[in-house]
Amino acid sequence: MPTRVPRPAAESKNTPVTEPIYTALAPFVDVKARDEGRPHVGGTILTAWFVGSIAYDTISVPDQRTAFEVDFETHLFPFEEAIKLLEEQQVSVEAQTELMVVKKAIELWKRTEDILTGTIPMESPRDLGSSKIDRIYWE
Repeated sequence: MPTRVPRPAAESKNTPVTEPIYTALAPFVDVKARDEGRPHVGGTILTAWFVGSIAYDTISVPDQRTAFEVDFETHLFPFEEAIKLLEEQQVSVEAQTELMVVKKAIELWKRTEDILTGTIPMESPRDLGSSKIDRIYWE
């Protein structure tokens, strides 16, 4: 994936990138404690978005989740279905941002596949277009 992250001189320009494509901070409140009248402390959630691949037949392993993730369910969708589901839920700024990030992740994944298979040459980040996420991430 094209990036502006400096690399050690010995590394190839086609070395996989392990940086998030997007990060977000969101405040939270311990709603259960608040609702029960107990003191509640808020905090900040840092979310990092990565692009990667998993095997088609991958199975989620619930006992490998953190204590904060035990109530979450994992669902895998084809690209087009994921976009459709997110478009149906665009009721908040957060949902709109998630849709933009997912669209960018799909674009980056497809471009990376093309680069790795030799279909297209490696490009500079400036050649990636001008979508809203490009402006947030690349500039």
